[in-house]
Amino acid sequence: MFRLATKWVVVVGIVVATSAVVGAAANNGNGGNPKQPDVVAATVSVDQSTLFVYGENLASSSIVALGGITLGGVQADASGRQLIALMPAVPPGSYRLVITNSNKSCEFYLSVGVVGAASSAGTAGATGPTGPTGPAGPAGPSGTNGTNGADGAVGPAGPVGPAGPTGATGPAGPTGPQGAPGTNGTNGANGSDGAPGAVGPTGPAGATGPTGAAGATGATGPQGVPGTNGTNGSDGAPGAIGPTGPAGPTGPQGVPGVGLPGAPGATGATGPMGPTGPAGGGGAIVGVVNGNATQKFASTAYTVIRLFGQPGSYRITTTSPTTRSMIGVVTPSGTNILARVSRTQFDAGSGITMVDIELTSGGTRFDSEFQFMLMELAQ
Repeated sequence: MFRLATKWVVVVGIVVATSAVVGAAANNGNGGNPKQPDVVAATVSVDQSTLFVYGENLASSSIVALGGITLGGVQADASGRQLIALMPAVPPGSYRLVITNSNKSCEFYLSVGVVGAASSAGTAGATGPTGPTGPAGPAGPSGTNGTNGADGAVGPAGPVGPAGPTGATGPAGPTGPQGAPGTNGTNGANGSDGAPGAVGPTGPAGATGPTGAAGATGATGPQGVPGTNGTNGSDGAPGAIGPTGPAGPTGPQGVPGVGLPGAPGATGATGPMGPTGPAGGGGAIVGVVNGNATQKFASTAYTVIRLFGQPGSYRITTTSPTTRSMIGVVTPSGTNILARVSRTQFDAGSGITMVDIELTSGGTRFDSEFQFMLMELAQ
C-alpha cells in the first residue's frame, strides 16, 4: 500500500505493542461491529496520504481518529485484520490513534516523520539480539472438507399409490371365432307297441290236458325312430374390452448418503522472532483484486487480467519503483481457499514485474477476492 519514490523517502516511526483498551462512555454510532478492536501495528504511506492499520476485529464501519481528528475513507478487508483510512495533513510528531467499534475502543501511538531528500544507503548495523518470542498467531484457516461418506442404504419401498381412474371404453373388438357346436337334442319318446297278430282258427277241442307251464314273455316291440337333432344355437356377441388396469407404483428413490465434514487442522504455533536484518530501502505495492479480475483497491498503478481465461488464475503487471526485482505475498479474502504465487518475472531494462497468482479450493481453481503486496528486494 506504499511505494518508495526515486527522489524522496518518508521517515515513519512504527510502534508495535499491545494496544490499550479504552471503554467508551456511550455508543459512538457505528454499531456494525460490536467486537473489541485491537491494533498491533500501524504505518503511513510514502506520500502521507493513507494510514495502514494491522490488528484484529477491524471493520469498514470502525470509527478511526488520529490526534482527535476523525478520518474518512475507512476500508477493512474481509478478515478484519487490515484497515486503511485517508490521512489528514499533520506536522511530524507522535499521535494518538483511537479505533472504536460500537462502545468498544482501543488506542495506539503512531509517530509520523518528515519527508526529506533521500540519502545514500548507510552501512549495515550489527545484528541485534534475538527478540522475544511473539504472541501466538491468529487461528489458522479452516481445514479442508472431509471426504464424502459412503452412500446410504436404499430406503424402504413407499406405499402403493391409489388406483388410477378407469380408462375410457375402447372401440368394439373384431368378430370373435365361431362358437362351439350346440349340444345334441334329447332323444325322442319310444314308439307305441305294434298291433297284435291275427288270432288263428280254433282247433278241435282236445282232451283236457294237464295245465301247461306258463308261456314265456313275448319279445319286446321294436324301438321307435329317434327324434331329429335340435338346431345349433347362434354365436354369442363378442364381449366388450375390459377397462385398463391401474398403473403400478413407482419404486422409491434411495436416500442420498451424507458425508461428515473433516475436522479442522490444528493451528501452528508462531515461531520466534528472527534477528533484525540489515537496513534496506525497497518500496512496496499493495492492492486488492476482485474475483472477476478487476481492481478493487490500488496504492500504486497496476493492471490485472485473468490468465489464459481460467478461473482462479490472475496476472498482475506493474512497474518497480526502482530497478530492483520484487517478490509477492497473496492473501485470499474467503475461507478454505489456498493462494500461491506460481511465477514472478522481472525485466531489469524496463522495470516491469509480472506476477502470476493461483487460487484453489478443494484442489480446484476458484475465483475469489484477494489482497497482494509486492516488495522490492534489498540490494
